[in-house]
Amino acid sequence: MQRIDTIIPEHQQLLWLNQNEQQRVQAVAERGGNGALIYEQFVLPGGFPLVIGTSNSGMTRADFEALQQHNYSTLTSFELELDGNSWNVIWDNRDGPAVTGEDLFPTVGGDSLLSNVVLKFLTAEA
Repeated sequence: MQRIDTIIPEHQQLLWLNQNEQQRVQAVAERGGNGALIYEQFVLPGGFPLVIGTSNSGMTRADFEALQQHNYSTLTSFELELDGNSWNVIWDNRDGPAVTGEDLFPTVGGDSLLSNVVLKFLTAEA
């Protein structure tokens, strides 16, 4: 089952696009007053990026617009379910829009299907 808060996409074709690119450890390096390298590493219990999308498959315009509206109106955390995984997330609007996609066929007013949909989130808890 694929669900973003209360939105259940008609086409259950979302993929976890950055599943193999998770950075859950952060490192900080700086020089001490004596020139020694101070290097700290710590586990990130939350706040790591989670990117899901359709890749080359389609999403209906109605689902896409519902997700856009959710992004505009929901600034607090919500639940994301993706094929047996469940996370408490927030939309990730740090580097541009959190919801993007391309019309399957360019038409006036947009096509009824979008491909290459990308949805960006940050985990809100461990």
